Amino acid sequence: MLSGNSRAATIATFCGLFALASPRVALAYEVATSTCPGGLTWANPDVPYDLNATTFPGGLFQFAQFADAVADTAVVLNGVHGTEFAVNWSGVINYNWNPSVADNRNDVGFPADNTPLGGALAMTRVRGTGCTMSEFDLLVRPTGAFNPEDTSVSIPWVYGSPEQNGTFYYFNPNYYRGTSGTYESADVRPVLLHEFLHVAGLQHSDTSYAFMNTSRMPYSNDEDPDARLQPLPDDREGLRALYPLPLDRERDVAVLTTWYDRFQISPGGDSGLLAVAKNNCQPSGGLVWRSDDPATTTLDESFGLNLSERTCGLNVGTAMGAVTNLCAGAVVRTRISIVNYGNLRDEPVTIEGWYSLDDQLDTTVDYKSPDVYASTICVQCSFRQGRVFHIPSSIPQNQSYYLIPRIVTQVRQGGMLLAHEQSTRNNWMPFFDRVGVGGVSCVMQ
Repeated sequence: MLSGNSRAATIATFCGLFALASPRVALAYEVATSTCPGGLTWANPDVPYDLNATTFPGGLFQFAQFADAVADTAVVLNGVHGTEFAVNWSGVINYNWNPSVADNRNDVGFPADNTPLGGALAMTRVRGTGCTMSEFDLLVRPTGAFNPEDTSVSIPWVYGSPEQNGTFYYFNPNYYRGTSGTYESADVRPVLLHEFLHVAGLQHSDTSYAFMNTSRMPYSNDEDPDARLQPLPDDREGLRALYPLPLDRERDVAVLTTWYDRFQISPGGDSGLLAVAKNNCQPSGGLVWRSDDPATTTLDESFGLNLSERTCGLNVGTAMGAVTNLCAGAVVRTRISIVNYGNLRDEPVTIEGWYSLDDQLDTTVDYKSPDVYASTICVQCSFRQGRVFHIPSSIPQNQSYYLIPRIVTQVRQGGMLLAHEQSTRNNWMPFFDRVGVGGVSCVMQ
């Protein structure tokens, strides 16, 4: 909405969808608006915010938890290298906030009721002159998140670090806690991160692997709470494009078990379109690969524990896929996604497959597949690949194993370590569905 030289752009997040390109060689982000093709930016990229206590729906203890959630999310965002943009608490708690009125303050908080939010979980309103922002109001739904299966039902926000009750947190498909039909609460931090990225000037995109395409958590194998909530590659590229700090470099490559279905787009968001989240297929045997053709592949979209699509492999003449109870030495087909979060250079990696009795990789006791692959991940790129990892012939029988893809990014020359990643938190990732090995019914394919 335009009023003279003043801009009042309203940006809302809805129940978003996860995304990773499949495959692609460049990243995508969206900053353009109808009147600012280069995006909305801040003249001073160090943006302060006040906390609103005017209509907070809780007591002092809950307010302190919310303040911590906002501050911790800001710390995560400020940790992105190669950009000048940062958000920090001003030290002010505002007790007289009206988000519908310009007051030259940047406020984060809950409005008096859900009316300003419509059907959104949270909303960011920005004001400014021309294409330069000077004020924002970040509004969170005061009655809690809505149940995705019944939007008339509200469930409470959880202000602490994202986790999944009863399930490994990196198998949690989104920010809701509980399983389909029994949602009990929702994590506010992924929503705050999405909104802070709006504050920076990033818009929704239907072609990106980013929090601007989703309110879901990225998967992480790290128990560090900060590692469970990270701006994704396209978020990082967008921040670096809007507020470049070229000499501030980082190296970070990740292996993931999720991907973005570029053929399946759903209504939602500012652009009217949001990409659909998918998990990579279930590791399996099979004589051939299952096709990714959307016309012939049915993919699972549930919020429950059955996270993967059907098996990666197919047996000739069948439609239901291949077996997952295999003999030692058998072929296991899988698809993995690899992304380069960094902004330094193309990254050469080796790709390994490990079989583990639990979901944690321990190279001193787990069993390494004889198959090792070499690849190069271009700077700020992502792609999805099919890989075969034979089951080691020496592996103990009659057990179920997690298949854990691992990437190694260290660069050596003449036995000397030349470079290493600043973070290796996502250099391995277990698949949710395990592979059975051995037994009288095992199959050798």
